[in-house]
Amino acid sequence: MQIKFEWTPEMSVNDETIDSQHRELLKQINILLDVIFEEKEINTLRETVDFLSKYIKNHLEYEEKYMEQHMFPEIREHTEIHHKFSEKYEGFKNRMEMSGPSREMFSEVETFLGDWWVHHIGHEDKKYAQFIKENE
Repeated sequence: MQIKFEWTPEMSVNDETIDSQHRELLKQINILLDVIFEEKEINTLRETVDFLSKYIKNHLEYEEKYMEQHMFPEIREHTEIHHKFSEKYEGFKNRMEMSGPSREMFSEVETFLGDWWVHHIGHEDKKYAQFIKENE
């Protein structure tokens, strides 16, 4: 069974840097799906954790500065969501460092990122994109 997330123009937030970063996250989610459904090497989880470390630092900081520059009124709420994402990531990272990757953790990370993709990028990020579009 093949399950993949695909980028569509409707996912754009009208900023090429953010869109590019979102596409990279989408690519990583699809790699995890491949591992789960094709039963590939579980050590890919380490690569995902490394990717998320860079993603969190670069993407979330950039996105928060972008919202600030455009005076998005819900920036505090959005930043809090980012903070919770970062905390959840740290939990995965710490568990993996202590006990190594496992199928259970792998599934948790995939579900977490899939939910992030659908709910955060698909809904929350659209709020600031719409605000900026309407106010520029």
